[in-house]
Formats: sequence, structure tokens, C-alpha cells
Amino acid sequence: NWSDVNARETFARTSLIVPWRAGDPEREEVWDWARRYWQVHFPEFELLEVDSGEEPFSRGGSRNMGAEMAVGEILVFADADTLVGHVEAAVANAKAGDWVIAYPEGMYYALTKEATQKLIASDPADGLYEPAKTSTRAQITSFSGVLAMPREAFDTVGGYDQRMVAYGYEDNAIMF
Repeated sequence: NWSDVNARETFARTSLIVPWRAGDPEREEVWDWARRYWQVHFPEFELLEVDSGEEPFSRGGSRNMGAEMAVGEILVFADADTLVGHVEAAVANAKAGDWVIAYPEGMYYALTKEATQKLIASDPADGLYEPAKTSTRAQITSFSGVLAMPREAFDTVGGYDQRMVAYGYEDNAIMF
């Protein structure tokens, strides 16, 4: 975490928006660990767990609702099952006016069930590590997961396209 006072002030003006619907015990266990990770490492963030109530679940609709509720000038959108180890840089870039995918393309790992269980058995205060190849099901090229952007950019494009349901390509659409 940053020790710099300016960084802490930026963090205090950052809203973390997580589209979330309970109901799957395995996902709930992962989100419980991830929530504690965010709270320990980024206590200044305004953390919003949001379910727009739409059927089927709308990730974009939930993100839009979260943005409406958020007070931060920097918006970080994170899936409940996705974490990154360098959020500080993404927030700094967003403060400079950039729209940021908070992990380098090609560095998105889908953990095996065993690796996930090992992670959630650990202390979230210990932080993240790059997993061994034997701990991953795949290394994914993605434009999703954790995004940071200035609120102004979000407002300019009018938020996420809510016509996409479940987990569509909302992040690609907002990027374009």
C-alpha cells in the first residue's frame, strides 16, 4: 500500500463497486475473502456491494447503480472473484484521467479449485502472489475483472450498457 499522503487522499476519494448477488456458497466464500482483502489493504475505499435486482442478474446494471450511489471521484469496478496486486497504479492512472484495466493483458489467472481453497484459507492481510502454472486452469486474455476510471469518464459515456445480461461484454463495450 502507498504511504504517500497524496495517494491516501486519492484513495479516500475512491469508490470500489462490486456487482454481487448472494446465493452460491462457493462464490460467497470467495467474495468473503476478497472483501476482507479489500478492507485490509484499501481501508480508505468506499466499498459498495451492489445488486440492481434485475432478472437475470445484470452486472452492468449493478455497476451503474453502484456508480450512482458512489461518492468517489475515482471509480474502481471489481468482480467479486477477481483481485489484482497493483491497484495503487491503476488508481493513480485513473486520477490522471485514464481509463485503466487494472492488470496487464495476459496476466489474468483462473485458479484451480485447490488453489482457490488454499488462497481463501490464507490471511487476506498477507496479500496476493503470482500463482504457479500448476495452480491455474488458464491464463486468460481479458478486458474485465478490475477496472479503474475517473467518474467523469464514466459519466461521459453514460455508464454500462444494461442490455447485456448476466456477464456479457460490458467492459469491452464501455471501453469502445
